[in-house]
Amino acid sequence: CIRDRALANSFNTYDRSLKNFKNGVTKEINEQVEKVNLSLKQISQINKLVRSSGNSDASNDILDARDLALKELSKLVNFTADFDATGAANLRLGDSGKGAILIDGTSYGIITSSATDKNVILTINRAGMSYAGNGLSGGIVAGLSEYYNLVDTIQNEIGQLAEKFSRELNEVQTSGIDLNGNIGKSMFSGFELQSNIAIIGIPNFADS
Repeated sequence: CIRDRALANSFNTYDRSLKNFKNGVTKEINEQVEKVNLSLKQISQINKLVRSSGNSDASNDILDARDLALKELSKLVNFTADFDATGAANLRLGDSGKGAILIDGTSYGIITSSATDKNVILTINRAGMSYAGNGLSGGIVAGLSEYYNLVDTIQNEIGQLAEKFSRELNEVQTSGIDLNGNIGKSMFSGFELQSNIAIIGIPNFADS
């Protein structure tokens, strides 16, 4: 019984730890998304300087600043870039070239992130419209999102194992009788969290 109780506590401890992992990843994603937004703003400002220089007349310093800003952004998210006649960069999220617009000339999007129990959702807000941030597959933000999904998968698997453990042990407990001839009672009580992970309750040793 002591071992069963220890195992039940271990399941609960694992679940709490994984929740803390997910909270930490969510915080880190929000911080990285903020860096993306600052980078998009910077590139749009560089585009303004490029366009003010006329067709292909921007100085090398401005173009170098543009290229450096694009390189830094590529570390955070994957995107495609098209350059207009002046050299200003227009960006779309993802690798298809048809993703949500991140920058169109001097107009740039603001990305927001929100976490569900299962995944992280990115939304791009630009010019009064909102678009799903689909196509993200590279960069730090994508890596963190994949890690969040992995932790959720592990949490689900542990939850299913905990539920199976409690169910099978309860079946054994209720299939017998005690020394007084009474039918055994369930040893564990289970309940569902918001994440739909079954967590084992404290064993009922009073009737064992």
